[in-house]
Amino acid sequence: DADADADADADADADADAEGSAPASLYTGPTGGHACKIIAQLRLVPTIGAKALEFTILTAARSGDVTGAKWREINPENKTWTILALHIKAEKEHVVPL
Repeated sequence: DADADADADADADADADAEGSAPASLYTGPTGGHACKIIAQLRLVPTIGAKALEFTILTAARSGDVTGAKWREINPENKTWTILALHIKAEKEHVVPL
């Protein structure tokens, strides 16, 4: 039912806003909205694994890079994540916009 889906999306957006992150409805992209539904569901799961999967989806990073990420690689001022060359397959530093 379209109304129920709209209500669920609105609830997910409200939850995301309350947590200080962007609403899942912003992440519709080429998947036609499927990604936003997955992210909305992930935000209901209060585990590190769910947060890591969400981060992996949103950054399109390799799961190993995400699980090996260090806080020192995150630059909150520039909103970037710099994956050091020694951590990635390409052996070249990679900057991911956040």
